[in-house]
Amino acid sequence: LCLCLLSQGPDSHYGTKGMRKVTHESSSSGTKTCFTFCYAAGNNNGTSVEDGQIPEVIFYT
Repeated sequence: LCLCLLSQGPDSHYGTKGMRKVTHESSSSGTKTCFTFCYAAGNNNGTSVEDGQIPEVIFYT
């Protein structure tokens, strides 16, 4: 599964010290879900994996 985000609009605030990889282990099943954030080629409006504009990802297991 690949999730892509296209963000448009004026400049906005961004977070720092982001994580490249986040792993969650389900307490009920022990299943692990791993999110890996990668560099995207092109105009990134000055953002990167470490300094980006995605404040959080919410998912349900």
